[in-house]
Amino acid sequence: MWQKKYKKEPDLLFIVFLIPLIIAIRWPLILIPIILVIVGIWYFKRSQFKSHSLKKEEENFTLYKKKKSQITQAEMVFYKALKEVVQDRYDIQRQVVISSIIDVTSENIVDHRTGRWFNPERSKIDRKTIDFVLFNKETLEPYMAIELDDISHELPLREKRDHFVDTIMERVGLKIEHIRVSQNYNVEEIRTLTRKM
Repeated sequence: MWQKKYKKEPDLLFIVFLIPLIIAIRWPLILIPIILVIVGIWYFKRSQFKSHSLKKEEENFTLYKKKKSQITQAEMVFYKALKEVVQDRYDIQRQVVISSIIDVTSENIVDHRTGRWFNPERSKIDRKTIDFVLFNKETLEPYMAIELDDISHELPLREKRDHFVDTIMERVGLKIEHIRVSQNYNVEEIRTLTRKM
C-alpha cells in the first residue's frame, strides 16, 4: 500500500547518496546549493502529498443521520392496511432487493477492463427494489410482490423499468401487483389481490 501511494516520489536514498558523490568527484561547489534546493522542494512536495492523502481518507460523519422510518409516509399507510389483511399468514418485508428473491442462471464473466468477475444479468437487478414482498413464514419463499405506483411510474424510464421487472416476475412465476398510491386503501380489495394465487 505504501509503495503504491508514494510510487511517483523520488527515491530519497538516491538523493542522499548523490550529494557526497558530487563532493567526492570535486564538481564545482555551486552545484551543492542547487541540489539542496532540489531536495528541499522534494521534501516540501512530499509533505503536501502526505497531507492531501490524509485529508482524502478522513470521513465527515456529520453528513449522516438516522431516518425516521425505513419507508415513506405513503408506503406506511399501505403497509398498515396490508398488515391488517395479511395478519400472521405471511411475513411482510419492505424495499426488497430483487436479486435477493430472484436467482440468475447465467455464468459470471470477466470484465477485461478491471479483471473482475461479474454477471451482466445480475447487475440489472441487484440495485432494483420491490416496495413490498410477502414471504412464507416457514420457508421465507417469496409469495407475492407489490409495487406502489405514484406519478413517477408514468415517466418513460420508469415504465421501462416496470415492464422489465414485471417480465422477470412473470418468467419466474412470482406474482406482482401494482397498486396506485392513495391516502387510504380498501382493505377488501387488498384481501382479494392477495388471494388471487
